[in-house]
Amino acid sequence: MRFSQLYIDKLFSSDADPTDCVGQILNVASCNPKLDKEFYDGIGHPLCNLHFFTYYTAELSNGGHYQFYFNLEEGGYEFVFDALTDLGMLELKAVLTQSASVFKLNKPPIDIQSRRSVLNSLKSPALQLLNSCDMVYYDDLMDRCEVKAKAYMHQERDWIIDFLKFD
Repeated sequence: MRFSQLYIDKLFSSDADPTDCVGQILNVASCNPKLDKEFYDGIGHPLCNLHFFTYYTAELSNGGHYQFYFNLEEGGYEFVFDALTDLGMLELKAVLTQSASVFKLNKPPIDIQSRRSVLNSLKSPALQLLNSCDMVYYDDLMDRCEVKAKAYMHQERDWIIDFLKFD
């Protein structure tokens, strides 16, 4: 599929909204037949990092860390953790790590049912901790992380544009 240079320039323009821009690139990338083979091969790949960042922040916006952990697919915590590292979002990674402290071993169970069971049995102090993590994201980090995501997208521009060129 070929995209006009104008469309690509708009995606990477300085006045484009970072969240919309990343979302558009991920939507276009999802049409790429290479996606099935390459998308999740190696979390360091730029679109994976952007995907897991937007997945995490969308869940936070939808219902906070409780919602994130409730909907999380098996192995997703590690993918998000690694993506935040690669994106240089160390403050947000610290929030993710702190939120995971409501689980034994400071990490959510991989099994969905086990994780949901733990979430459903959380008491007030743990729920307050999750809420506190949500507030740190909303109040302090959300805008800065979106800007970092867009900067990362610009840094990986050539790779992303190459990936978007498919027939």
